[in-house]
Parts: sequence; structure tokens; C-alpha cells
Amino acid sequence: MYLYCLVIMPIIVILFFTTLMGSGQPVNMPVGVVDNDNTSTTRNIIRHLDAFQATKIHKKYSDVAAARKAIQQNEIYAFIYIPKGTTAELGAMRQPKISFYYSTTSLTAGSLLYKDLKTISTLGSASAVSTVLSQKGLSEKQIMAMLQPIVVDFHALNNPSVNYSIYLSTMVIPACLMLFLFILTPYSIGTEIKYNTSKEWLKTAGGNIYVALAKKAVFGHVAIDSIAGPSEILVLADDTANPHYVAADLLSQAEHDELASAILITTSRDLAEKVSAEVDGYLEKLSRRDIIQKSLDNFGYLLVAQNMEDAIEAANAIASEHLEIVTSNPFEVMMKIRHAGAIFLGEYSCEPLGDYFAGPNHVLPTNGTAKFFSPLSVDDFVKKSSIIYYAKEALAPIHKDIEDFAAAEHLTAHANSIHVRFENED
Repeated sequence: MYLYCLVIMPIIVILFFTTLMGSGQPVNMPVGVVDNDNTSTTRNIIRHLDAFQATKIHKKYSDVAAARKAIQQNEIYAFIYIPKGTTAELGAMRQPKISFYYSTTSLTAGSLLYKDLKTISTLGSASAVSTVLSQKGLSEKQIMAMLQPIVVDFHALNNPSVNYSIYLSTMVIPACLMLFLFILTPYSIGTEIKYNTSKEWLKTAGGNIYVALAKKAVFGHVAIDSIAGPSEILVLADDTANPHYVAADLLSQAEHDELASAILITTSRDLAEKVSAEVDGYLEKLSRRDIIQKSLDNFGYLLVAQNMEDAIEAANAIASEHLEIVTSNPFEVMMKIRHAGAIFLGEYSCEPLGDYFAGPNHVLPTNGTAKFFSPLSVDDFVKKSSIIYYAKEALAPIHKDIEDFAAAEHLTAHANSIHVRFENED
């Protein structure tokens, strides 16, 4: 069900609507004509209209009723009604009006045909009027100033039983995708309630981008821990660190995926060079060397700081998911760390220890969110309420301050709620 609603059906919907007109726009669509004026000018306009690629004059009808019936019988997509006196009004420099009728059953056809008619109503009327005026001796500039295009009166013939216009709306695809989410939400909730597994909604992405995307899709409909990003490790080291261990720890996270980051910040250039050599040696024998190499190429860094204070400042700015402190005084350095998901102290507290054995849990903030988020804890499974109690004696000294806050926000009812309790005492 999850796979069907979140993957299969959205792909089908997108493919269907984006390929609906894959072969191009329709051409030679049949159109009817009701020409009650029947002059050389209107016949000329009809001939020009028939020359358009999308429009094909199918038949002339004696009246509007006959043309409407032809639309209902699917003989034509639309018809044009030219009332008597159209040519005379053109010659008199008045704006004549012709009517265009189309069926909403074929919204696309109606829109394309209307575009052609709008074009010919402007060009055709201009051609007819300019001929008349030039015969009267008017110059081109005078003619341009006097041209009056034909007004097109647009009529949609509704058929509520057969109306496909909704399928061509730009909102259809997102609406269908939302529908799949609406279907999936009660299914997910019902399943969790039925099998009493609601707490299992709080899952970790584990550094897997596909899991993270799935969590993002259901975020807001079910409870999740966080939308976790790729795995991260930052090793903060001085010249006492063992480069063999440090390199191994960096690669333990780089092997997660190509978006994982592995960073060493050290005060020792010699250590950085030795770690780089150790990494090259490990890559020759590790099974996921291709993923590790791409991860290091994309997000692997060896940073050398002038002193430990600068190194600590950089570590706080990065706010890594995992932070290893491998220095001569790790506990002292730890006291200056403000932002990190999990902190590992000493050369024997390596990151995989936290993955599999030590610590309260290993659901940690990523992408720098350790600056304002904490690791998952028991507290996240507990629902709380705020409890407030003020006696009159406690509220009295501060009630004016509260009223001032409310007044500053122009929330007079808020201010009044406080004021009425002391209105006889002020």
C-alpha cells in the first residue's frame, strides 16, 4: 500500500498527464459556420479562418439551433455565428460582434479554435475595412487610426454529464498526489493502532537518503524523530592522537553513502599528513571503497588550525552529528563544545561504539541542526502540559506590564482580561 500510494501511482499520474499531448497539438478540427450576413467580406473571413492549421470549416448551417445540435452529435467542436449587418457595421466604422460557441466537453479544442478566430477577427476585419477606406482616398495612417476589430462574443456550451476540463487543469497532478497521501494517512494510522505499534513511528533515517525522503513524505501526518540527513563525523585531535585510529574512525562514517561527511580538525600538520596516508592504505582493503572514495571526494576534509581554540570554534560552527575528541585533555576540551550530536572522548571511544553498544540512543541531529536540536531521548515520548497558578497577590504587581504588552500588539481583549480584575483598585 505504501509503495503503491507513494511511488507507483504518482509516477503513473505524472506520466499520463505530461504525455497527454505528446504527439503535438490537434489540427484540422471541424468547425461549423452560421453566416447570416453572407457577403464577400464574411466569406473572405471564413476562407482565411479555414486556412489556419488547427481549424477546418466542416459545414455551413442555416441557424444557431442546427449548429448547436451538430455540436451535441459530435460532428463539430465549435461554430461561428456571423449576424446580418456585420459587413455594414465594419464599413460604418462601428465594432460588429460575432459569436463563438464551443462545447466544454472539448476544452482544449475550444481554446485552440478560439485563438484562431480571435486572430482572424482582427486581421480579417482590418483587411476588409482598409480596402473600403483606401477606395475613399484615405492614407495608411488615417486608416490605421480608424480600424475597429470585430468583437468576439465567447459562449461555452456546458454539458455537466461529460465535462473533461478538469483533466487539463494545472492543479490535477498535485491534487492527485495529495489524494494518495490522504489515502495513505488513515491506512498508516489504522495499521499502527490495530497492531499497537504507534511508538515505532519514531524511526531514524540511519544516514540513508531514501529513508529520509520517506520520512519527509509522511512528516506532519505521523510522528517522526527528525528528517535526518547523511551521516557525519568530525574528529578533533592534537598531536597526541594516533593517526591509524583517526583514519579508521573517519572512514567508518564515509562508508555510509556518497553524501556522508568525514572531517578532521587538528592542530598538527604532521598528524593530518599521516592520517591522509593511512586513509589511502585503508581504501585498498575495505569492501565499500568506491562509496568511501566518492564520500571523501565530495565531503572529506583535513583542516589544520593554528591552536586548539580555533579548532574548537570550527567544530562548534560545523555542529557535527558525531564528534570525537582525541586530545591529551579530552574532558577539558569537551567543556568548550556547545554544538554536537554525540561526543566521544578519548581514542578508545570510537563512533561505532555509539552505533551499536554505548549511549542512551543513537538518533542524532544532522546538517548542523545540533546547534538547536538534541538527540532523541525518553523525553520525546512523553506528552506534557504547562501548569500556571497565580494568586491575586502575585498578579497585582505585574498586571500593568501584561496590559502594556497586549496594548503594544493592539490586542485590547487580552489587555481587558487582565484589567477587569483590578479595575476597581487602580
